[in-house]
Amino acid sequence: MASLASGLCKTATINELREWEKVPLDHAYLRALDRLLLEIYETLQPKPIHYGQRNILVDIFNKMVTKIFGKGGGFPVVEEFGSFKMNLFTAESDLDLSVNFSDSTLSTSVEYSRAEKIKALRKLSKILYAHQRQGHVRGVLPIVSARVPVLKATDCGTGVECDISIENKDGISRSAIISLLSSIDERFRILCYLIKMWAKANDINSSKDRTLSSMAIIALVAFHLQTRNPPIVPPFSALLRGGTSISNVEKSALHFKNFGRGNKESVAELFISLTCKLTAVENLWNEGLCASMIEGTWIYKRVENSSKAAGMIVEDFLDRSENFARSVGKDAEMEVIKKCTRKALNYLTCFLSGEIDSYKLKTCLFGPVFSTLSPIATVRDKNYNNERLAWEDIRPPPIERDVVPGRSKLDKKRKHVSSKASNAKRTLYDVPWAQQEPTPIFADRYHQGQALGYHFTGYEQRLPQIPYPIPDLHSRRASANLSVPRSGYGQNLINRSGPGFMMPRQFSHGPGILPTTNFSHRYHQPDPVYRGRGFRE
Repeated sequence: MASLASGLCKTATINELREWEKVPLDHAYLRALDRLLLEIYETLQPKPIHYGQRNILVDIFNKMVTKIFGKGGGFPVVEEFGSFKMNLFTAESDLDLSVNFSDSTLSTSVEYSRAEKIKALRKLSKILYAHQRQGHVRGVLPIVSARVPVLKATDCGTGVECDISIENKDGISRSAIISLLSSIDERFRILCYLIKMWAKANDINSSKDRTLSSMAIIALVAFHLQTRNPPIVPPFSALLRGGTSISNVEKSALHFKNFGRGNKESVAELFISLTCKLTAVENLWNEGLCASMIEGTWIYKRVENSSKAAGMIVEDFLDRSENFARSVGKDAEMEVIKKCTRKALNYLTCFLSGEIDSYKLKTCLFGPVFSTLSPIATVRDKNYNNERLAWEDIRPPPIERDVVPGRSKLDKKRKHVSSKASNAKRTLYDVPWAQQEPTPIFADRYHQGQALGYHFTGYEQRLPQIPYPIPDLHSRRASANLSVPRSGYGQNLINRSGPGFMMPRQFSHGPGILPTTNFSHRYHQPDPVYRGRGFRE
């Protein structure tokens, strides 16, 4: 058993060195990568308003639980934990809260059973349901079947989602210890932000989807810094030598201040080496390889039930029998994680070789949200909610109405048009029905059709945006150019009345629609933005 464990750990170390040797380490490109990663890190930093919003929510929930459960001996009290407590949150992060009815440091503290925790959550959910009816919160949802029963609710004013649990003392302790670990070396906090954002951009940061939880990512970053040569952060066996209480850990953290000053690796080098580490051991997890933060090295853990085993093992530093990566699936989910790490290492290698630029690297690693040249940002409506995407995000910019001779008299009959001068300034999206329909027709098609006496109905407002000139219906040349539209668009909306000419079909509520033309091959295919929408009545 000992030989198997030592051989497995040695294989992991050798594979990591081999992956590192494949990476071209050009100092100029490394400096450029370091600047790029630090720029992204600064972008992810929360603003003072985000700290203030979360502190206010903690105060509100403290007042709420006091009204529900009363106050005796300073309890119950609502305490934050998770990313906010660890100071590793972003503006979009959830707020994890724990309602504590006793002090865990006292010998007289009482352990709450699962049934009692669920009962307390149901009491709190009744009050939140009342606030939801008043519009203060939304999405109130108690999840009592989870491993840790939790109550979810989102504050309508700030948009912060709160996950409330009862007596989650372990979560509070872990969060406080990770926060103290951040004070030892700043590179730990920077790397946690970057790896979490990379995982989120690649959809591998969700325990619900059986991928990496945020705590597993933070633990992997800490383990990576423990295994550098020289190490940047100490093993937890040394940090927790005086005990797991927060006061003892604070004293130990002071002794390890600037522990990693002997290691001069930059953030870019640490980011690359971590992707090398994950790629090197991708096929060793299922053999029992375990990342131990207690010892600060690879260890072997025998898996009792291989069918229920997780895809990777990252040891909990407070309870060595627990696994931070227990949610990771062994088959399909693990393959997705392997694919993402290999792609990340490949992109980094291409950048360091000069094959791709920083814009491409930033987009491939962290998604287009960090690209300053994002096309979505140039067409998004200024009054639209940036947190959601809908058809407005991909619609073309508003088209100015062109002045058509003889149109002003017709426009005066419409309530939303006052004068010819205002017509030239108004955009198409100012029209009430255009604001409601997802694919409004072009202005020239609409108004030129009006000039020809066509009456527009609801069908025309849903047509694909294919601009074309309105032909002279009495011209023989124009009649010859008219033809049947391509399949999928308007085949059932037209009637042919003669060779080369189409008349609009008569509907019960109006004369119908304008004929579809193909004066140029440019208009044979519908606009890709609106492809597949079809017609609906």
